[in-house]
Amino acid sequence: MPDVVMRWPHDDDLSDRYVYLRSTTNADELVFDITRLARQDRPIVLALGALRPSFDARALDSLAIDHHTLGLDLAAFAELTSGESADAALRRLIANTVIEGGQSLLDERFVSRLARAMTTGAQAARRGEHEGTEDALAFVSDMLSPPIARRLTTILGTLWRAR
Repeated sequence: MPDVVMRWPHDDDLSDRYVYLRSTTNADELVFDITRLARQDRPIVLALGALRPSFDARALDSLAIDHHTLGLDLAAFAELTSGESADAALRRLIANTVIEGGQSLLDERFVSRLARAMTTGAQAARRGEHEGTEDALAFVSDMLSPPIARRLTTILGTLWRAR
């Protein structure tokens, strides 16, 4: 049973997303949980502690992607939802996009890098600067699942065309 069910009533294309709160940060226990959750629920596993870097991080990240699961710890969730940004609207867009459809294991450092890349990329796109915009596009495309990357790269493309 999920602890929370997220629903987007304004968007019929998005199915409910189940959130599972976990008191463990042990990689083996998280692997156990992720493998048993239903992929179609696009689960979010929120560890109520700090995930420690380990040799299993890549394997856990790959497993999360394969199971359409977003894994976060409290620090990453806090950074995602309330981190510093010069552009608050862009920051909310990033957070909403990742929460709605993200799939992988995200830590605080990754979320911070994503916010910086998108903020810098948006500023560069508004000014018509190729290098900064392309850097953000590459980061987003390399590090996020295709549907999530498409949504964020579309925003950068719109800013580029609107300049």
